[in-house]
Amino acid sequence: MAPAAYADELKIVAGYASPAMVSRVLAELPDSATLHLVVGMAGHEGVVIADHEAFTALQEANSDRLRVAYTTGGRSIHTKLYVWSRQGEGVEAYVGSSNFTQNGFLVGWRQSRHSEVLARTDPSQAMAEFARIESESLSAIHPDVENEIELHTRSRASLDSAAIADVPGAGGPLLGAESLILPLVAIRDYPPTGTVRGEPHRVWGLNWGVGRGRSNRNEASILIPQIARDDKPNFFPRGESGRRVHFLVGTDDNKSMFMSVAEQGDKALHSVPSNGALGEYFRFRLGVANGAVVTLDHLRAFGSRFVKFFRLDDETYHMIYSPDLEPEGMALYGFPPL
Repeated sequence: MAPAAYADELKIVAGYASPAMVSRVLAELPDSATLHLVVGMAGHEGVVIADHEAFTALQEANSDRLRVAYTTGGRSIHTKLYVWSRQGEGVEAYVGSSNFTQNGFLVGWRQSRHSEVLARTDPSQAMAEFARIESESLSAIHPDVENEIELHTRSRASLDSAAIADVPGAGGPLLGAESLILPLVAIRDYPPTGTVRGEPHRVWGLNWGVGRGRSNRNEASILIPQIARDDKPNFFPRGESGRRVHFLVGTDDNKSMFMSVAEQGDKALHSVPSNGALGEYFRFRLGVANGAVVTLDHLRAFGSRFVKFFRLDDETYHMIYSPDLEPEGMALYGFPPL
């Protein structure tokens, strides 16, 4: 039997960890189970600002289930230790090479080209080791965390520095980051719904929750058209239905949310754990009331029917929504002027 079925707590020390993996595991764990994570290399290498903000947001939203801590004082702990416990007693433990990321557990988009190993170890000793490391760590939401941990922007060393794109609202150039433009409107007519090509879909897309009569009228999705799926089939990590890969998306107005590929045929993006966050975000950007229908007039007033995603790494993306994207998106999808 998998330990998640009977344990009530998962304690982790990992050299590296991703907010997307935390989001995914919280969604899959029973509601009664808690997760305690220590990011072991934080004391030596610091933490990416976007990751720190996502960790703290997750902890604040799941205050009864999640605790994230960082090593401090220049220490580097490269250990990967996973301990399941029940009522304070260790019941199953593993040690090995897997960082607490989706690729570390072979559920990310490098899964077919990547390998890791975890081996059973003594649960009591593992509990003691976790307690020792955690006692010397600092909570991610501690008021002094910015004085104790170096918070820095993401390194671009692994990207092609020859390709520089100055992106409006991105806070500086994104060096060599692969990008993809997606429409916020229908790419063809849908006569049964009255939807016209180039306008927001009436029962899908930004109006998913409204058109389908959902209790949360903000529920929304972003279409990944076939042309985009064919051109860049591996741009977004997918995963199997029911076990989708989560990824963190930062925005040009300094917001963030977790998303996943969704729908049959991998044809859409949803926010997770609720796709209401996506619709609420765009209604805020467009000046539309929560739960209201998004119309072409709203997009016209803003100046764009398109968003652009940049892939920063396997679990982190940046999304731009700007009027500057309209000409590029219009040419790509063959739309008439807005």
